[in-house]
Amino acid sequence: MSTTGDRCVFPECTQAGAAVATKLAIAVVSAKQAIGSIPASSIPGGLLSSLLGLGKWYEGLSRSRMCERFVTSFQMRVEDEYMFGGNLVGTYDEQSGGNACGPQFVKYYELAQSKGMFPQDWSKQDETSLMANAGKNIHFAVEKSDVTEKFGNTEPMLVRMIAEEILGPIGKWVDDEP
Repeated sequence: MSTTGDRCVFPECTQAGAAVATKLAIAVVSAKQAIGSIPASSIPGGLLSSLLGLGKWYEGLSRSRMCERFVTSFQMRVEDEYMFGGNLVGTYDEQSGGNACGPQFVKYYELAQSKGMFPQDWSKQDETSLMANAGKNIHFAVEKSDVTEKFGNTEPMLVRMIAEEILGPIGKWVDDEP
């Protein structure tokens, strides 16, 4: 909330309203900090998604679209790590002369597999399709606006939730110790 001295910049805002808004903002920040302090690994697979009524991240998707969504979750996490954490991972790491992007994606996939994030009937053929999709896409940055434009308003949240379920909060990456 923006204020100028003792006066709220919004005409409809009163001092009492400003005090309530400030308390609400503090409560929201506290809740975000509390949620952020819970390691994703301590949340049973898909619990957050289930609580939000989202089910499994792949429900209702073709295998091709599943691969696309999973790869997008990696791409967007790479972008989020850079934008919100200042971390060079994935394609940014590779472009700066660091670690290759491909092995980072493979570790991301293996972490997801170890957490049971794929359907029970996920096959080697599905894995091959996923890796082919990744090979074409993981070397490109993707921003929230790109994801929204291509898949709709809820997709950025969904792919971020997938990445958080796999890695935890921003600042955790595939090569970090659990």
